[in-house]
Amino acid sequence: MEMKAPAWLRGAVDLVLTVVFILIAVSGIALYQAPSGRIADAIGWTFLGVTKDTWETVHTYLGFVMIGLVAVHLIIGFNSMVVMLKSAFKKSRVKVAGSLILISLVLVGGYFAFAALTAEEETTSETTSSEGISVTVDNTTIEITGSMLKSLTLEQLAEMYDVDPKNSLKS
Repeated sequence: MEMKAPAWLRGAVDLVLTVVFILIAVSGIALYQAPSGRIADAIGWTFLGVTKDTWETVHTYLGFVMIGLVAVHLIIGFNSMVVMLKSAFKKSRVKVAGSLILISLVLVGGYFAFAALTAEEETTSETTSSEGISVTVDNTTIEITGSMLKSLTLEQLAEMYDVDPKNSLKS
């Protein structure tokens, strides 16, 4: 994988990669702040004047652009990376190994911290609309339409979806 890239190409890739990273970070923050489901559309939610659907589109396409840019960045900088790593290993294997272990610990710790922050509690909730009822039990949403309510009893619906009819509608 040897590619001799001119300095202007390396600089251009790094600059575009930096801009795309910033835009992905902003769109990620917007999506994190956005109300879930269709609520954002219903209330006309925007972040910096942009709707949730637009932020999702921007985030997705820029993610693909970033994948390509990172690939180009790694290809044109691969030889430099190998030379630097060889040099580092010659000087002090302990420091390099320690650095790799530290990076691994930070990544694993970050994963667990993120997982703990985003974990959802098991809940039961019910919302009613003109079309029927949407019941969420243990993070699983069950849509019950008006025609189902007309033709089935609560016990039959509970048996159909394997839930306890006495405990499934408590808030």
